[in-house]
Amino acid sequence: MKNFLLNFIRVGLFFVLLTPFVYYKNFYFPYVGPKSLYFMAAAQLVFFAWVILAKKYPEYRPNFKGITLFFFLFLAVMSLSAMFGANPSMSFWSKFERMTGLLMWLHLFGLYLAASTVLQKNDWLRIFGASASLGVLMGLLSVFKKDPGMRGGGTLGNDSFYGTYLLINIFLAVYLFFAVGKKGAKSKWLKIFSGSGFLALVYFLFKSEANAAQISFLGGLVLLFCLWLAVSKKKVSRLMGLAALGAVVLGGSAAIVLAMRTDSYVYRALASRLGESTLNTRLVVWGTAYQGFIDRPLFGYGPENFEYAFIRHYDSCFGTSSGKCSGSVWFDRAHNIIFDRLSTTGILGLITYLAVFVSAIFFLWKGFFNNLIGFPEAGVFTALIAAYFVQNLTVFDMIASLMLITLVLAFIDSTLAKKKSGKKEEALDGFFLAALAGIFFICFTQFIVNPASAGHSAIVTLKSPFGSDDRINNYQKTLSLSPMGRYQIRQFFSQTLLNEEKKGKMLKEAKVKELGLLTAELEKSISEAPADYKSYYMLSQLYALWSSFDDSKIPMAENASAQMIALSPANQKGYWMLAQVRLYQNRVNDAYDLAKKAYDLDPGNSSSAAILKKIEALKTKAAAGSK
Repeated sequence: MKNFLLNFIRVGLFFVLLTPFVYYKNFYFPYVGPKSLYFMAAAQLVFFAWVILAKKYPEYRPNFKGITLFFFLFLAVMSLSAMFGANPSMSFWSKFERMTGLLMWLHLFGLYLAASTVLQKNDWLRIFGASASLGVLMGLLSVFKKDPGMRGGGTLGNDSFYGTYLLINIFLAVYLFFAVGKKGAKSKWLKIFSGSGFLALVYFLFKSEANAAQISFLGGLVLLFCLWLAVSKKKVSRLMGLAALGAVVLGGSAAIVLAMRTDSYVYRALASRLGESTLNTRLVVWGTAYQGFIDRPLFGYGPENFEYAFIRHYDSCFGTSSGKCSGSVWFDRAHNIIFDRLSTTGILGLITYLAVFVSAIFFLWKGFFNNLIGFPEAGVFTALIAAYFVQNLTVFDMIASLMLITLVLAFIDSTLAKKKSGKKEEALDGFFLAALAGIFFICFTQFIVNPASAGHSAIVTLKSPFGSDDRINNYQKTLSLSPMGRYQIRQFFSQTLLNEEKKGKMLKEAKVKELGLLTAELEKSISEAPADYKSYYMLSQLYALWSSFDDSKIPMAENASAQMIALSPANQKGYWMLAQVRLYQNRVNDAYDLAKKAYDLDPGNSSSAAILKKIEALKTKAAAGSK
């Protein structure tokens, strides 16, 4: 049994590495949902096999010290943050667009426990070699795939996510190059293999538009060189290395601070590379994140709930495409790991998150100076963690990078942890195995099968005619399958109806059936999460549409729009929607006043200017008609 379970876990971990390549077109968010669910499925199989192994063979049980302890504490804080956050359901389940809620982190921790207690050095070399090879394959897909959706990001679908994935694999290739032995034909070929992989990965990284990953890679190489000098046996080299290391740390810290000052050279250099509008937008978003932290300093708004802080502290410059903001109006991430953790999990979440990586670096160098590991482990993985952290100051993680960094942490722990021995194996009773099988069945069904069915059903629903019984039934079926992504799917269905209405071909009967069901579903979202601005926004649009041919729905549209303004007074959309309702009520002057308020929030917003101009013309016409 022991060998079977060990081999099952090892093979399962290789299947985990295939996560970035999973893609299914007929799925809601095809680049994210399928690979995240695939990862959780593989992680569950690995974890439950490990539970049996650890139950019977005590040497495979974890020591809750060091990295493992801090990882566990981080999860505990995340759980408390989710429980007391703005939307506990969203914090746990997340949505198909992101899939990085508490549920995903629990799967990552399960993967970490299995990998850190089972894999040995040779296993890790194979894992890292396979990952680097798959990284090269991803690069080839990105460059040569004809599918426009994969150009630049491969099956990851985004340059930033692709860049982070390549960045980690580059340092894994560097480690492989230095970790293999110096003698023998096998070692020679492994060096050629890892060296070639390194060059290919670097080429693909710099061919992409992943600017943050490119800069972080170069900084990581400089840091690695400084660390190598700092541990040199020659005194002069060592002193040079320590001085250079200090300069890199101080210079890097100063550069990060100066990047947030619009009058600094660093800011101007980054603005010329990334675009001033993009960089300015990041600074504004970070400001809203900081305000969110001030609102809830201990536990934040909850994992996956950044948009609640964003809406509460919305800056009117969003949507202007000029000045200090870009044209974007929705942000569900702070695009900075520090501010994201602060706003969503509070100071306790940030401290425990940082503690995971600080402890990893601490134990690497403790192991190095105690002659437990060599420089390839201590130096390369310190540089990897530093580069990964720095690039996360402007982007954010998805499952491809989370999977790899979790394996890196597991490798560090397994390399340095003292193995348990001398304990006798324990018997496995039938009750334990039956209970474990039941738990696995429930977890696999609730966390994998049902969400997968919902993600697929959301797309299948679109193929039915609007207002048809099939479509209505599919709406209800999709929304009943799983809580995962339910808020977003409700909004998605509502948006498809609004898009269809613009074509002007829908029959009134079909509209009424659609509107009746979708407004009821959005009302459910609001009752579960009263601060859900997006649901109010979609609801106000649906009721406004309904009001265009049914005056009895005007009060509902009015209430939804007023709630938008109450939730986010600096957001123009609420004023636009309420102005539209006032026009339905023939209150043109009131509509004009609302449009003027929206315009005054930021005159650079072209939509506000267009709406104001249109209502002003109606006001002038009404005034002329009254004379």
